[in-house]
Amino acid sequence: RPENPEEPGGQSFRATSRQTPHQPHPAPLGAGTSVPTPTTLRTRMVETNLLGSMYAVHTALPHLLKSKGTVLQVSSTSGRIASAGGAVYAATKFGVNAFSEALRQEVTAQGVRVVIVEPGFVSTELADHISDPASRAAAQQMAASMRTLQPEDIANAVVYALTQPEHVAVNEILIRPTDQTR
Repeated sequence: RPENPEEPGGQSFRATSRQTPHQPHPAPLGAGTSVPTPTTLRTRMVETNLLGSMYAVHTALPHLLKSKGTVLQVSSTSGRIASAGGAVYAATKFGVNAFSEALRQEVTAQGVRVVIVEPGFVSTELADHISDPASRAAAQQMAASMRTLQPEDIANAVVYALTQPEHVAVNEILIRPTDQTR
């Protein structure tokens, strides 16, 4: 790690800025538990989900201010409702939401819009990559119990937010499968 990993070009920034922004719920169950989760997994989750988002905005903001662009953050329903077994994940998503709202207040007068998309359960292959077998099975069972969102559903929400007239700011989009209860 460089002396200051918070600066663009720092090792932490480079690692987290390559994350695909449309990857909600990278490890929705088990990976965010507050007690038994290894410190390295918790640290990686904070670096990826929260700090990576902040570093990317820090890098892009000068360009967005010049062009009066839009900051788009992908959070999660876990950024509104924490669940047992997902403490760290929820904390990172609550952090993304808080950071985004504060940023919105700071840059809105300069013509920059800030959008947070908070998807519920989305049908992706990510649940298959959860390393803990019990957590992976729980995520797969949850997906099988409902009509999940499709990636296209999230894309449509993003297009909606980004194509509004200049005087309209869609700041938050909470989008869940109809069958999702939390």
